[in-house]
Amino acid sequence: MKKHRGLLSAGISSMLLLNLFGSMPCPAVNAETEQTVMLGDVNSDGSFNSADAVMMQSYILGREAQGFTLGNADFDGNQRIDVFDVILLKKALIGYISENFYSEAGYITQEYTEVETEYITFKIDENIYVRNDLALHADRIYEAIETVTGMSFTDAPYGKRVVVNVSKPQDTESELSTGYAIGDEAYISSGDLLIDNDYAIIHEMIHTLEARYNPYYSGKTLSEGFAVYTNTLVLEYLEEHYPDTYAIGWSTIEHDMNHAVEEDIYDQSLEYWMENGYPHGNGLYGVGRMLLAYIHETKGDFTSWISARDEIGYIAGKWIENEDGTTSYEDGFTVDMQLELLKNVYGDDILDGCYDWLKENEADFMYQYDLSTWVTRDFTGIEQYDLYPSFYAGGNVINLLRKDIPVVYSNLTVNIGPTRFYLEKYKGYDASGIVLNVNEECQLALYDKDGNLLRECSGGDGISLEDVYKIKLVGDGTATKFTITNYTKEAS
Repeated sequence: MKKHRGLLSAGISSMLLLNLFGSMPCPAVNAETEQTVMLGDVNSDGSFNSADAVMMQSYILGREAQGFTLGNADFDGNQRIDVFDVILLKKALIGYISENFYSEAGYITQEYTEVETEYITFKIDENIYVRNDLALHADRIYEAIETVTGMSFTDAPYGKRVVVNVSKPQDTESELSTGYAIGDEAYISSGDLLIDNDYAIIHEMIHTLEARYNPYYSGKTLSEGFAVYTNTLVLEYLEEHYPDTYAIGWSTIEHDMNHAVEEDIYDQSLEYWMENGYPHGNGLYGVGRMLLAYIHETKGDFTSWISARDEIGYIAGKWIENEDGTTSYEDGFTVDMQLELLKNVYGDDILDGCYDWLKENEADFMYQYDLSTWVTRDFTGIEQYDLYPSFYAGGNVINLLRKDIPVVYSNLTVNIGPTRFYLEKYKGYDASGIVLNVNEECQLALYDKDGNLLRECSGGDGISLEDVYKIKLVGDGTATKFTITNYTKEAS
């Protein structure tokens, strides 16, 4: 297990600590002894990694080094092992890491790794891509959650440091799976690690915040509504204070719309919908989102019920089998208990004006089937955006817009260096022939890996990105299309 703090601020030497390496290719054979020589594999375990550096150091210092192989350690070929061989071994490791597992934008874990930011511990499984600015964006999200809720992860009855567990979906190309929280720890998939999606990490961290004040689940309407509504506030906070972190949050916009309401809800009471959920999308999430927004605006507070939750008691939820053979979870904290809690905190009339309020604010909650007709993503405050592919259950795409939501920009540079590294080194795709498809009105400047201008051109389809690492959208405008295509899976 490797453990490090935040960004790779210590430079190349930090890469050695991260163990971001694999097997050194092309072993040679010593003709005189017929022994296989894999230069660098000093412990003869068939791979070249940090364990070899540790054993080499032990050997030089005269400590026990069982399994040490002299032939694999003689980097300078002078038939003796000394400090110069140690230096050459470390240089070889650095070169191998840089080429295969490390890029300017991120790295690939080669074993279980813990990343500690100022506020969060990420426990990350092997073979997961981690962006180098994870700590920056994650701590901003932490700050936003605490600020918009007025709550604290650490200064709470059950307060402690935030832990986020990250795993990779098995036997699939997808990098996304269902996120969840168990007690005070969050669990997300590799694509949720601010690569393809930020909704899960925000949503599940909010659940762990609630658990620090009340360890019991408060039913979908309240607990999930709290997470979804707080998510909306977090995104607004990030948009105002940290536009580059907000830009990652496209999925939160999309997800919020899937928790929206439809026009026929006034035919039933709010209590009915708290029991059954809205007919569209994940209905109880939508009920909770609307209810918490209403309470926040009319009462000035939407969190006091969490600390008062213990006064109502607790009944464990249970899984039940439905008539169609499926199973579903039945909340132990019933609707009647949730209503009792809200009335205890906010008054018996808490729901009386809810529908009148909703009718005045329908635009914020009604489901919009075509998001592009009413919303854009504002990137005007962002100078550079790192673009990553999206690998999901139904396929994959590289799209700046996401869900066809237009992007408003002002001299925006789209960095596709991470795109190339992610495709080639992490996912095993050939990205040599990638092309850009962008609306014709856009004016482009294309730059190479070293920042040199290659050419300028207008938008269109099939624009070659050979040797291109950065794409600048020149001037002010709106991108209604921005996709990268023509990458193929390499044969294994």
